[in-house]
Amino acid sequence: MPEYNQPFQAPQPSYVPMAKRKRRWVWPVIIIAIILAIFSIPIFIMVGVVSSISNIESTPVEVSKNTVLELNLSSFPETSSGNPFAIFSGSTSKNSIFDITSAIKAAKDDDKVKGIFIQQGMGNFGFAKANEIMNALKEFKTSGKFVYAYLPFASENSYMVSTLADSIFSPSMGFFEINGFGISGLFLKGFFDKLGIDIYVEHFEDFKSAGEQMSRYKFSDSSKKQLRILLEQRWIEFIDVVSKNRNLDKDAFIAAVNRGQYTADSLIALGLIDGISTYDDFKDKMYYEVFGEMPEDIKNSNKKINYISVAEYAGTDYPTTGTLFDNKKKIAIIRAEGEITSELQGIVPGNSNEGITDAKLIKQLKKVRIDKDVKAVIIRINSPGGSALASDNIWQEIMKLRKIKPVYASMSDVAASGGYYISMACDTIVAYPNTITGSIGVISVVPNASGLAGKLGFSSDTINVGNHSQFLNGMYPYSDYDKEKFRAAMKTIYYDFVGKAAKSRNKSFEELRALAKGRVWNGEDALRIGLIDKLGDFQTTIDLAKQRIGCPLDEKVLVDIYPKPEDEFENFINFLRNIGNMKSSEISSSLETLGLKSENAGTISTLYSQLPETMKMQIKYNLKLWQMSKTENIMMVMPYSF
Repeated sequence: MPEYNQPFQAPQPSYVPMAKRKRRWVWPVIIIAIILAIFSIPIFIMVGVVSSISNIESTPVEVSKNTVLELNLSSFPETSSGNPFAIFSGSTSKNSIFDITSAIKAAKDDDKVKGIFIQQGMGNFGFAKANEIMNALKEFKTSGKFVYAYLPFASENSYMVSTLADSIFSPSMGFFEINGFGISGLFLKGFFDKLGIDIYVEHFEDFKSAGEQMSRYKFSDSSKKQLRILLEQRWIEFIDVVSKNRNLDKDAFIAAVNRGQYTADSLIALGLIDGISTYDDFKDKMYYEVFGEMPEDIKNSNKKINYISVAEYAGTDYPTTGTLFDNKKKIAIIRAEGEITSELQGIVPGNSNEGITDAKLIKQLKKVRIDKDVKAVIIRINSPGGSALASDNIWQEIMKLRKIKPVYASMSDVAASGGYYISMACDTIVAYPNTITGSIGVISVVPNASGLAGKLGFSSDTINVGNHSQFLNGMYPYSDYDKEKFRAAMKTIYYDFVGKAAKSRNKSFEELRALAKGRVWNGEDALRIGLIDKLGDFQTTIDLAKQRIGCPLDEKVLVDIYPKPEDEFENFINFLRNIGNMKSSEISSSLETLGLKSENAGTISTLYSQLPETMKMQIKYNLKLWQMSKTENIMMVMPYSF
């Protein structure tokens, strides 16, 4: 495994953006009109189509002089989620973490961009992505341009990113939920006991606790230990970053966080924000930053600020600087995000960008393997794991690829269990200090409905050919023999996981097993114990790949990104295809997975929408595990969904 001792540099942007696709408007509009007519889409959509036809030559987003970029701190997926109505606007929006950070760094040298305005957001991203955004903002600020934040509300994640701003403002009724970090596990054993369903869970080893929420009433000691360590590490980083960026006394800040949520006046007193302001007054402050004077009458003034989102800016042909290394040498970036499933399982994602399916990812790996211009490959992984079968299928294909070309794993917020299984096939693994990784182990979740059948008065009879033809038949209590045989099968798969990891990390089987046992680690600990090769952000991985192919760090390199982004027409057609197949239908599918009636899916959907986000995340995660367990009993998944 090569060593790279050169000091880290971050020339920006270090890649050449993909060329924009030409739009062919006539046929898409005609086909859309036909589809809408056939399926009787409500009249207001038809009005939108007619309006769009009359404005087919509408101009895309313009980056004019005196532009201020708006950064919304909601979520940053690995792959851009397209706007299904972009076909009507003539604009393109790119919101992946790669697109957003690249655009922020490029804006540093764009004379038309005067500053960045950070907006509120729920902070639905991990600390790894938070650091990616903060690194981009730090580089942007080297230009001397301003960064302001306006936060009516804030969580720990969104506030931590906002501390990079020159000034933070909040309205008088603003409210910040800065009260530390905690985990609330939703345990379903009591619910299943009432139904008469027993969940048989096996796991290798102590820390592999993903199935506990279905088989226990509370966290096991092992699970509690590893999760507490992760929370404490996150707490330390949060305190350190905020104290440094806001120039706060660390002990005083800790005491403030321990007191709980805060309103705007107390936030000022504690030094957490710089001022209380209405939204209009805040925009006047940015006006002053741009023009050096306060607006006398903005409506009639010729001096205007052009506000566009960073995602919209990322979709424009923003200027780039630097020399292109070699147009015959490319780096392929393959983005893999979500739970890992096998095409053979028949679990269809809600959309084309949801989850990692082995067949799709293998197809992309084969493409870059045969592309002679691709000289290095980066697999960007953000996954808690999933199917053992699918993970191994992907591992096999990466092993074929690395025989021909260098392959790098860039870990995002989470690359654990099956996510780590994929990573360990790569030549070099790069992670953030706060990436959640490891979880080398397997679990099984096998329901037994014999109790439910008894409660409902069902009886069953069997006709057998073969001594064990009723192996793990859920209509009967599982025998000790069944459990022993099943555990032996699981042990084989677990040992295979440990063995492959040991070979990948140049350790003995027992050395690696001592680090495995299903335990999760953060990036810093993973580097210390030898599960990864280097700490760094996405740019670090790009620089390693550039060095490997002989590209100087101060020159640009062509990148080819997978999966390829859908064009506007394809995106809109997919939207039409999924109309009416959302919300209540998702609840219905989940109820059917549990073997329950789905007539009240609408009511349950309403109740579900009122639950806290953390609880909804856990419900979705456990239902996905249940669904996968119907086709594959042995899985590689995280103990908890972060």
